[in-house]
Amino acid sequence: MTTEQAKNLSESALTRLMEALEQGQSEALKAYLAVMSRFHRYSWGNILLIYSQLPTATHVAGFHAWLKLRRFVRKGEKGIVILAPMVGRKKSDQDELTEDDGSRLFGFRAAHVFDVSQTDGESSREPGCVLDRLNKVLLNEKTAGFTTCCAALFESDGRLTIANAGHVAPYINGQELPVNLALPLGVMPEAEYVCKRSP
Repeated sequence: MTTEQAKNLSESALTRLMEALEQGQSEALKAYLAVMSRFHRYSWGNILLIYSQLPTATHVAGFHAWLKLRRFVRKGEKGIVILAPMVGRKKSDQDELTEDDGSRLFGFRAAHVFDVSQTDGESSREPGCVLDRLNKVLLNEKTAGFTTCCAALFESDGRLTIANAGHVAPYINGQELPVNLALPLGVMPEAEYVCKRSP
């Protein structure tokens, strides 16, 4: 798919959403907002693109990003097209960097990402995925009940990724960590556990 086709797909998804709202169908907006809550790092237009191509997507990444997570995209899977920014440095006529050495946005190109459901391999260690799996296990148990939980992943470079399922916020060095609010495990199958990452 070309960049122009991806832009057209995004515009048609926006048009369909607007038409549904004008007809009083708030379910379309609720579905879009549910997808938006899962992809807080993506632009509004890219969320529309993901939603229009695979509404059930939960965790997306590029082909090589999945390989780094020791997962691989299954043969024959169709990628989800998004618009990726093209960033670079502007050069002067003499091929030297100008005084403003900052990177600039030159435009967008079509790029492909894949949902976790399109991959095989090791289970994701991302805390949101871990809580999703635990929620499914609890919902499949014969006994009724729920539990709160907080899952965190500390990377070797010091980064922290955390997801919360109705638990009180954890503390590190006497400071409360910011976490996204979510339902406890075992309450609803549609519950979403969105990760928060430290810089």
